[in-house]
Amino acid sequence: MFGAGPGLPKTYSQAIDGVSIGPNVGSCGTAAFSGEQVIVSDIQTDLLWIDFRSLAKQYGLAACWSTPIKTADYAVLGTFAVYYPQPGAPNQKELEMVDRFVKLCGLALERVRAIDQINQREENLSVTLDSIGDAVIAVDVAGRVTRLNPVAETLTGWFAEEAYGRPLYEVFHIINTQTRIMLSNPVEKVIMSGKIMGLANHTSLISRDGAEYQIADSAAPIMGEDGLLRGVILVFQDVTKQYALREELLLNHERLCAFNAVLPDLGFVFDEKGTYLEIYGAESGMLYDQREELFGKTVAEAIPTKVAEKMMAIIHKTLRTGESQTIEYQLDVLDGWKHFEGRTAVLERNVNAGTGKVTWMARDISEQKRAEEEIEQLAFYDPLTKLPNRRLLLDRLEHECLVVKRHQCSAALMFLDLDNFKTLNDSLGHSVGDSLLATRCWRLVVGAGWPTAE
Repeated sequence: MFGAGPGLPKTYSQAIDGVSIGPNVGSCGTAAFSGEQVIVSDIQTDLLWIDFRSLAKQYGLAACWSTPIKTADYAVLGTFAVYYPQPGAPNQKELEMVDRFVKLCGLALERVRAIDQINQREENLSVTLDSIGDAVIAVDVAGRVTRLNPVAETLTGWFAEEAYGRPLYEVFHIINTQTRIMLSNPVEKVIMSGKIMGLANHTSLISRDGAEYQIADSAAPIMGEDGLLRGVILVFQDVTKQYALREELLLNHERLCAFNAVLPDLGFVFDEKGTYLEIYGAESGMLYDQREELFGKTVAEAIPTKVAEKMMAIIHKTLRTGESQTIEYQLDVLDGWKHFEGRTAVLERNVNAGTGKVTWMARDISEQKRAEEEIEQLAFYDPLTKLPNRRLLLDRLEHECLVVKRHQCSAALMFLDLDNFKTLNDSLGHSVGDSLLATRCWRLVVGAGWPTAE
């Protein structure tokens, strides 16, 4: 309980400050507790004042009439008390006068409390708006600025005090980023429709100092309890960096598509189960007419078992070690049988869970293999007879000599010649000689079961 009154001694008011209300706490404490009017005509004899009689007597207070001050919903705000220096009860006129004063006090206290609540809400709103990372501008139904938070001040270049009362278009100047055409602000649309509106893509805000920000925003109506429009709240944010990042990502994607279109190799992304997740690069070397047919399939489902097992072993080793792996394999693809060299690299992995993703670059090395075979044939076999040439003969002879020495055994070397071959070659021509030589060698090889280059 806190007391105040210009006609009461100050020390008396200080003495009763902080006293808890209750059923026997003088006139005011009891009235505040019960919510009912309390009339004490003689303080020194009334039981409600038993604990405060000496205090009242000290200040010459003999009677006290206290009436609770209530709100419209009957909540007690305080009490209105009348003290008298001599014992006595109020007459009807005095009670009516007290009643009028109580009502006036109630109205005044409710107004003060309402103002305090409004101020508190305003303070809370200001703290909230000033703390959020988005820019906020509030306007009235005439489209004039009523509030800017600090982020909005930064982006628009206007201080709140300067912007207050100005038309929004002076403070919030927006254009199309690409065409540079001035745009109408969404607040006008909200005022007309009463609905939430947003900005179109590629919108830029031109600040008071000429700085430009790409922004994204929305505007919403502020509706009163009566359903009428009170204003509009505009919330926007600087997305310049996000747009720049998106443009960079788009450019990188276009570059990747361009590289993908000319890439001679096939690129795959597999998970730990060997599932085809992504496919890049050349169309040749595909297992299906449409690469989309591979998506979702596993290596085991799309490729012959033996090759699939080798590929899965490489995928698991790549995920386990985190190192690139290489493998050669053959597949019967749409273009026929081809040799491939597969190289792997880790995209992502969870060692503990044994999961992850692997890139697999498949290079067609069929031509390389054919070239190697042709080189080997030219190096070790005679092009006419298809039999081993002198180089291979010396290589095999050296090998056999080592075997003989190691095992202490014998070996034989047989020379064969064609009689009169030179005469035939000179008289009938080299083509006939070559044909005869090839035929005789082939019969000899077939009869003896010797190997040839074919």
